[in-house]
Amino acid sequence: MPIPTICLPSGVELPRLAFGTGTALYKSDASKQVTMALEAGFRFIDNAEVYENETYAGEGIASFLKTSGLKRSDLYILTKVGSDGMKDLQSAVKVEMQKLKVDYLDSYLLHFPPRGKDGLPSNVDAWKELEAIKKAGLTKSIGVSNWLASDIQQLLDAGLSVPDINQIEFHPYCYSHQEYTKLLALQKKHGIVTMTYSALAPFYKSALPEDGPLNKALTSIAGKNDKRTPANVLLRWALQRSEGIITTTTNKESRAKEYLDQVDSGNDQELKLSEDELKQIDEAGKEHGPEKFYMAPFLNP
Repeated sequence: MPIPTICLPSGVELPRLAFGTGTALYKSDASKQVTMALEAGFRFIDNAEVYENETYAGEGIASFLKTSGLKRSDLYILTKVGSDGMKDLQSAVKVEMQKLKVDYLDSYLLHFPPRGKDGLPSNVDAWKELEAIKKAGLTKSIGVSNWLASDIQQLLDAGLSVPDINQIEFHPYCYSHQEYTKLLALQKKHGIVTMTYSALAPFYKSALPEDGPLNKALTSIAGKNDKRTPANVLLRWALQRSEGIITTTTNKESRAKEYLDQVDSGNDQELKLSEDELKQIDEAGKEHGPEKFYMAPFLNP
């Protein structure tokens, strides 16, 4: 199945769908799920120091490569450095590579803006360390996660390189937030690719009321096509509105294949949302408000 790709500012090309090792796999043995996802057709694995399961993810990757006949270069491995690693980034990246059983990364991200708080470096100093890591050939690209426009602007004002990626929470409840409006405009201006997480968050923990405006919109749009479900419509909305990379996870092979089908460019005719449908979802999310906003702790620069 043809998974569309996207080119980062640095020239690195990545699939627009990544398998995440956080959420339900947080601090757990994710080796079987990672192998399952790769066997289903995923080629992009999203990891993080804070997930505390990189060793298991590495085992899953190694197991797949051993039996599939594919090479390391056929996969895309991303990980994110947390507060512990930011205190010594040069050592942290090597630890991550060792756990993941790889000799280079495709992308290495700062998991949140350090902002010089709690003994952490400033955004500018941390980014300079990432630039040095890239220059040393340990990663092909570098980026950030949970950063606001004001955080990224600090790098631009300092004359530093533009991040390839900003991985952020992305769903209709937060899309219209004023910080997102500024952030997405800046990212579009500088070619920074949006990589999403929690695209399906509105379905978690009853965050999506059965009689709520977003559920009504998703159900109505899904009803127009037998291949659409409300969850699939939400995933498609995130793919089209972010114009970037979607990160998702599952324990089920059938669900993994369903996600792959959603981004399969061969299914665009049946699954692609019209601009009117996108706007209907935008307005429904805006009406409900920013519930389940995981980025909330980072919204005050």
